[in-house]
Amino acid sequence: RDALELEGSTIGPSHPASASTLIQMGKIDYELRRYDDAASGIRRAGDILATSLGGNHPRVGRALLLLASIYERRGDEISPAVRTGSGPATPSSRNVSGEAVSS
Repeated sequence: RDALELEGSTIGPSHPASASTLIQMGKIDYELRRYDDAASGIRRAGDILATSLGGNHPRVGRALLLLASIYERRGDEISPAVRTGSGPATPSSRNVSGEAVSS
């Protein structure tokens, strides 16, 4: 977390390198079974990457796959479109930011 703070003060919080740090932190949170923290960091990283590199960049796709793994592990229902790679990596009851949505 100190590394992320230092990166934010030197290169800015919206730089792709900051997203990489967030992804690494998210992976650690995932391994420690802190799924909500992991999802939050990976979502933030995905947003940074989509803004800085474009929504179709492979790094954005990898972040979304990680996010789908986190959602699945914490027990959220994942739509069949996500399993086949044809839909967004969000549980059916949440949007990309993790906010609840009505069906």
